[in-house]
Amino acid sequence: ARLMHIRVLPPDVNESELYFTPSNGDIRYGLAAVRNVGSAVVQTILGARTEKGRFETFTDFCRKVDSGVLNKKCMESLTLAGAFDSLHYSRRALFEGFEKITTPVLAERRAEAVGQESFFGGAAAPALAIDESVLAGAEFAKPELLSHEKEMLGSFVTDHPLLAIKDRLAAITDIELSELGNLGDGDVVTIGGIVGAVARRFTKRGEPYALFRLEDLTGGVQIVAFPGMFDKHAPLIVTDRILTVKGRADLRGRELQLVALEIAEPNLSEPGGDGHPAATPVPPGPLLVDVPLSACTGGLIGRLKALLGTHRGTVPVIVRLIADAEPTRLRLGEDFCVDGSPALLYELRRLLGPGAVRVAVEEPEPAAAPTPRAATAVR
Repeated sequence: ARLMHIRVLPPDVNESELYFTPSNGDIRYGLAAVRNVGSAVVQTILGARTEKGRFETFTDFCRKVDSGVLNKKCMESLTLAGAFDSLHYSRRALFEGFEKITTPVLAERRAEAVGQESFFGGAAAPALAIDESVLAGAEFAKPELLSHEKEMLGSFVTDHPLLAIKDRLAAITDIELSELGNLGDGDVVTIGGIVGAVARRFTKRGEPYALFRLEDLTGGVQIVAFPGMFDKHAPLIVTDRILTVKGRADLRGRELQLVALEIAEPNLSEPGGDGHPAATPVPPGPLLVDVPLSACTGGLIGRLKALLGTHRGTVPVIVRLIADAEPTRLRLGEDFCVDGSPALLYELRRLLGPGAVRVAVEEPEPAAAPTPRAATAVR
């Protein structure tokens, strides 16, 4: 949905139906999608909303719905999924304090059930005033909020841990996960994303290994970490951890999986204020660009020239013309120095292939200076 610029909205006790529904061009989660909340409970909530009107506060919600809805597991799940966000409570405060509201409301119900119409005799007394100030409080930290949200809904909805770092993650990986279908059996590629489900398995010799899902903003893939790799990196293979994986494509099964060759946690640090991690900056260069000699058509060279021209900077570019013999290196002139940005690396990889671009920490020894004609051809 993100790729199509369609927002997916969290469940809402006042807006959601049983299942997913369109909402002003967006898509709204249904209440039945919330973990631990069955369709019978949802139908009860929807019936109360239709009969008695929208829920104005959490107390109003508790008084309008059937008592069976107010069980602890259901209230926790709806809260952590964001179903009460529109009533303007923080999820953490409501999660920690909802029983201070449900307990007196249920006490009212029990009093009614045994025929106590009034505490003072005669006609039924007004409902007891309940102080909702007990629901005031700070929100979960963003990573914890999103982790709870994913646990309840199966995916991140209101935000995603990768959104703030997607460009920088792209700079240290080869392709997005949606592009893995272009790989051949045995191809090696470096990808990045956030760890989903993790399953521990054992070989016939009793050695532990892991199968885990790695997801980015475009898709996901199963990763196999065989015993040696798992033993070395087990502490990293944890749900919701951001990793990079260098892996070999394995197409022998029913679907593509990657066999992990290297697993690493990018060096991420907290930036000022937004709660999202920021990735390590791209090294300053030079930028090494591999171009197969057989692909050097006028069209490709023109697109390469235009791409470099839109990312001018101070990082030198070295083009390696790949043929059967030793590659020929062409160091481009200062007019083609680039900014080395994640966006540039991403576009170059889309143009030339996943492994065609890398940033050298130290500049390699250049080959003999090309003839003026060769240098001009790249320009």
